[in-house]
Amino acid sequence: MDIGISIYIGYTMVYDNLFFYLLIYLQTYIQILNEATKSVRQRTLTNLNLPAEYKIFKDDENPALEEAAYYEIKKCCRHLRFLLR
Repeated sequence: MDIGISIYIGYTMVYDNLFFYLLIYLQTYIQILNEATKSVRQRTLTNLNLPAEYKIFKDDENPALEEAAYYEIKKCCRHLRFLLR
């Protein structure tokens, strides 16, 4: 009787730990995605070798900047879609 309870407790602990680690994984992934979304503009300027203080009113005045920023946003959306599935 004690062996059956031990096996049952072992299975329960395994599933609880698995669920706990999956939640930690999702939380970490969402935090990374949050920071990546915040820094889209900075990463785009760095990738295009533009100065950090580069300022324009509309991105469509610089099509390369607009396209690179859109590409970065699409990457973030792809990762978010991966998390939600």
